[in-house]
Amino acid sequence: PVITLPGDTFASRHSASYLTRVGLEGLIASDQEEYISLAVDLAGDLPRLSELRGSLRERMLNSPLYDGETWSDAFEALILKTVYGSRHSQFSAEQVLEKAIHCHSRGKYASAEVLYGAILQRDSGHAVANHNLGVAALEQGRLEDAAGYFEKALEISPDFPGACINLANMLKDLGRLQEAKGYYYRALQI
Repeated sequence: PVITLPGDTFASRHSASYLTRVGLEGLIASDQEEYISLAVDLAGDLPRLSELRGSLRERMLNSPLYDGETWSDAFEALILKTVYGSRHSQFSAEQVLEKAIHCHSRGKYASAEVLYGAILQRDSGHAVANHNLGVAALEQGRLEDAAGYFEKALEISPDFPGACINLANMLKDLGRLQEAKGYYYRALQI
């Protein structure tokens, strides 16, 4: 393991970033005095030093540093936001929606949500983008977010059966049966 004292440059903060990712924030000093103290304490604590050495590889493997899929998903979302997210984007809302649905269908929720959000930045009254954000939130277990998006979709487009059904199903799963029943009836009347 390494002890570090972050400074003002990227290079001087690099070790702190790694230590944070592997859960060893306690090895990051805030000043020179603490740095020296950490070094002396660690050098004098051979069992702890041995434990750190023995667990470091496992810590690394289980850290975000080795989670390439999550990193690449986040990077993809950033690229998509750059390309599609601007109000001045050359892509129409329908083209962005098509790309969002494609990402969503592949389980790329971060990318899909960025793209749905880009549509809503241009047109907050886009019922389908709100609904699909609700579906993505629901699929990730974010029920309150999902409810808000479904409700917004229905506020924009009261005759949106998919939003009614999805909101009803979610309310049913939450045990809010009377509310769910109302949305089921509403969907049947559309």
